[in-house]
Amino acid sequence: VRHGHGEDYLGALARLVGRHRQRYGGYLVHLGLVALAIGVIGSQFFQLKAGAQLSRGQSIAVGGYALTFERATDTFANNIETVTAVFRVSSGGHFAREITTGRSLYPAFQNQPTSHISITTDGLRDLYVFLADWNGTSSVTINVFVNPLVPLVWLGGLLMLVGGIACWWPGRRRAAVLIEPRPAHVEVTV
Repeated sequence: VRHGHGEDYLGALARLVGRHRQRYGGYLVHLGLVALAIGVIGSQFFQLKAGAQLSRGQSIAVGGYALTFERATDTFANNIETVTAVFRVSSGGHFAREITTGRSLYPAFQNQPTSHISITTDGLRDLYVFLADWNGTSSVTINVFVNPLVPLVWLGGLLMLVGGIACWWPGRRRAAVLIEPRPAHVEVTV
């Protein structure tokens, strides 16, 4: 309607939202909550898991992805042993990317290695690859998780934040106008 009266679309939207910030901010908060709920439900109920022990050149397929074990390295630096494994990821039969996952072992904490988990976001899915075990650099054991709709969790949180800011941002205060009482007009007839 405002565009029909000569306003551009973006300006009309900004003025409309500016006049009713709490209403549209509330809409954004609720939309964000719905997106967050869909993301959490989707990632929990439709998660795909797989695990495998792979030698060089072997692959594992899960959720439309094929992960091929390329190589592993075992390095020592500053008294820390770091094992990394490199995988070639294909999606739909086409090379998508190369990912690296690994673990670091600290001599003072032998039973508590630190994991380096590969997290790749592809559209509305997250691909997690975790190095569970290794046998030198010739074979590795990995766990793979495909979590759909996880990006909706982040989007929902962002929408809730923006909507909350829109709702609670202080508005312009109108200046108080002091109105002085007028003296009553009194007519005197003699």
